[in-house]
Amino acid sequence: MQPTNKIILGTVQFGIPYGINNSQGMPGMQQVFAMLDFAADNGISMLDTAGAYGEAEAVIAAYHRQTDKRFSIISKFSGSLHDGLETFTRQKTALLGVERLYSYMFHSYKDYESNAALVKELKDLKEKGLIEKTGISIYTNEELAAVTGDEDIELVQLPFNLLDNNSQRGALLAKAKDAGKEIHVRSVFLQGLFFKDVASFPGKLAPLAPYVEKLQRLAAVHEAPLNQLALNYALAQPYIDKVLIGVDSLEQLRENLHAIWPATPAYRHLFGQVNDIHVEEITLLNPANW
Repeated sequence: MQPTNKIILGTVQFGIPYGINNSQGMPGMQQVFAMLDFAADNGISMLDTAGAYGEAEAVIAAYHRQTDKRFSIISKFSGSLHDGLETFTRQKTALLGVERLYSYMFHSYKDYESNAALVKELKDLKEKGLIEKTGISIYTNEELAAVTGDEDIELVQLPFNLLDNNSQRGALLAKAKDAGKEIHVRSVFLQGLFFKDVASFPGKLAPLAPYVEKLQRLAAVHEAPLNQLALNYALAQPYIDKVLIGVDSLEQLRENLHAIWPATPAYRHLFGQVNDIHVEEITLLNPANW
């Protein structure tokens, strides 16, 4: 598998301003189309979106209408969809111009644990060919452990990065993979926090500053740009099937794809030093707590 085939392009930036290090706001329609063209031409075949991402799905739909290129689509729904999931899915596939969704996912563990009936509806959607995989978007190790035991959930998406790393999640991710789950990870740049001057961190994030400083020094010593280190660290994990990245511009997307290293054992020592970093303040690894 070529490394870019493991990349999923996130679309939250297409619909709402997003990310602690995003100073550009939402890109315009033509900028998004240029990003999608570049992604398709460079081996990216899957997009991650959600109804909660503002105009993102409408932008993807417009792109599909105006080009012969097609992406596989992952979307997410909230637990407020107590019924009518099939109707909603048919409307979504029609809007997006695709026959089926790659996955329609619970947008949170809370939605999943209180809606057993929706799990059955997802299974029905798969049987009818409207989705390829049932899925869920989660945050914590406790949630990961719980869904690993549910054979009706086939795809799990969760954060993973240089701080939310193997020391935090590796064993549980390996167990989930052994249980047959497809593993997608997001937040590989921790919303851009790795690239900020630690002196500019708001007070609440000050406890993360020493860890980020360590990463910045590690990247400098090995002459590896931090975005390169972060992206390749996630791509190198054998239990991770896909890595989700979000970008604010075509140039940022180009830089990230050009940063992908060829698979090689030479970087194991570098990644080993990342694995030695163990963040104690784990609640701060979830941007929802910022």
